[in-house]
This record gives sequence, C-alpha cells and structure tokens, in this order.
Amino acid sequence: MSSSTAAAAAAAAETASSATIPLERFQALQMIHQAMASVPESDKKEYLQALQMAPHLVLKESDPLKFLCFCEYNAWSAIARLCNYWRERKALFGERAFLPMTMDGNGALKKEDI
Repeated sequence: MSSSTAAAAAAAAETASSATIPLERFQALQMIHQAMASVPESDKKEYLQALQMAPHLVLKESDPLKFLCFCEYNAWSAIARLCNYWRERKALFGERAFLPMTMDGNGALKKEDI
C-alpha cells in the first residue's frame, strides 16, 4: 500500500468507526475505500492531496457518501465522480482548491471571483 493510499485509509478509519456510526454508513464507506484502492494513483492524486491537506474539507464539501448515494450505490461511479470533482477543483483554483468554498475572499474563491 502506498503512503498516499495509507493516508486515505487512515483518514477513513478515523471518520468511520463501526462503534460510532451506523452499520450501513460503515459498510458504504468500506465500499468506497475498496473501490478507491483499485484506482491508479495518477487518477486520484488531487483527491489524496485534499485528504492530506484538508480532510475536514473533503468530508464537508465532498462527502464520499453523498457521491455514493447520487450514483445509486455504484462505488466505481462514485469514486470516478469524486476524483473528477477534486481534479476539476484543483484545475480551477490551484492551491486554493484546498480552502473552503466561501464567498468572503478568504477561501477557494478570491475577492475578484465574487
């Protein structure tokens, strides 16, 4: 397991403990992380970078479970969308992509963007 995949797994384990969340949510998170493990590093590098730099932001603004629900519990489709979300966000905002999407000029959006 690569260090970035290990970091993603650690973040998932931190947020998904079977003792603190419903079993269905835990199982859904397991589906996501199993699918993510088979995605090439190059396809998920922006997502992994977001997990490393701002794990709270990943959960708040791109909750993997919401992607899974939207994709009718197709983990492969959800992972593809999630990785694409972070790839596009990074392409649009550069390093500011890992800041909250707020309209105060201090997040991903600059004052000129508002």
